[in-house]
Amino acid sequence: MQTIWARMSFWRWISLLGLSLGLVVFAVGSQPRTAHCQRTYRSSNLVGAHRCRGCHEQAYQTWKKSAHSRSYARLSSRDRKNPACLTCHTTGTASHLQGVQCESCHGGGKYYILPEIMVDRKLARYVGLKVIKGAAGCTTCHKSPSTKLRKFHYPSLWRKIAHGKK
Repeated sequence: MQTIWARMSFWRWISLLGLSLGLVVFAVGSQPRTAHCQRTYRSSNLVGAHRCRGCHEQAYQTWKKSAHSRSYARLSSRDRKNPACLTCHTTGTASHLQGVQCESCHGGGKYYILPEIMVDRKLARYVGLKVIKGAAGCTTCHKSPSTKLRKFHYPSLWRKIAHGKK
């Protein structure tokens, strides 16, 4: 008596293997991220602060005047090649993603950038928008072992970059 596996044709085996591999890739790629900032976003998920500006002009202007927008420019040419520095001083590798931008803390905007998604808070969060409360997002970078990092005091520093609903 043959088992079901022995009776399957070669092409069915290949199809089953392909389907299994596809499901594994999908499952790994759709793992949820934690609520604080993480710099593990694929470049294809990043859109850049200039795309957020259209609807969030005040937040954009606050960012543009902040040290976050200039964080990459402040790196030495040697530090610009150091992955440890780039982790916190850039949002992505493309030139339009230099500096600590919106997506550094709010997650890659590819899926929530559309206005019809942004008007629905639950949907925007479901597809990737991160809303950070308190110092949790900041301390991802502001606790690094860098010798150049100043002491981090969340209440006073948040006032410099405060944006969004009060």
